[in-house]
Amino acid sequence: MILKYKLAGLCAFIWATSVFAITPIEYKEVRQRIDTEHNSAQMHCNTLVGNARAVCKKEAKARAKVAEAELLYQANASDQHKHNLAKVKENTSYNVAREKCNGLKGNAKDICIKDVKVAHVKAVEAMRVEDALKEENVTSDKKSVDILYAKIHEKRNVRKAEYQAACARCNSYAGDIRGKCIADAKRLYCQ
Repeated sequence: MILKYKLAGLCAFIWATSVFAITPIEYKEVRQRIDTEHNSAQMHCNTLVGNARAVCKKEAKARAKVAEAELLYQANASDQHKHNLAKVKENTSYNVAREKCNGLKGNAKDICIKDVKVAHVKAVEAMRVEDALKEENVTSDKKSVDILYAKIHEKRNVRKAEYQAACARCNSYAGDIRGKCIADAKRLYCQ
């Protein structure tokens, strides 16, 4: 009787851990559904004009790429696929946000692009630090150096992107105010 309950528990555990695994037939069906949804979204985008059309197409492409990455992660739930999924999500959100900035004009567009770039650089550099933290099969000294390098690299790149965004904001001013604004940005972001 106890063996029966242990066997039932084991079967339930195996079933629960294989929930994310999908069969090749399911994979093919989901892949076809992703393609169909992407094509219908592209057809909808063709009815729009101007920047709205470009943004719609970027969003449709982003949804398809994220769905493909999620499908790969479901088919093979590994750390590499999880990392690739996070990367795809960040890159597609950056591309869509940047396309939305293209609808603006002049300095507002420049500021928007720089702000989007700051958010993207922060996310990419955070992923780089996370990769350094997860490194395996290396000595502890090398891992410490890699983590330190990744954190220094992160701070430098984020600070540079923030400085460029601040300078884009300063460009909306004229004369001495602009010069003072840029000097303040240089001091604030150690440039």
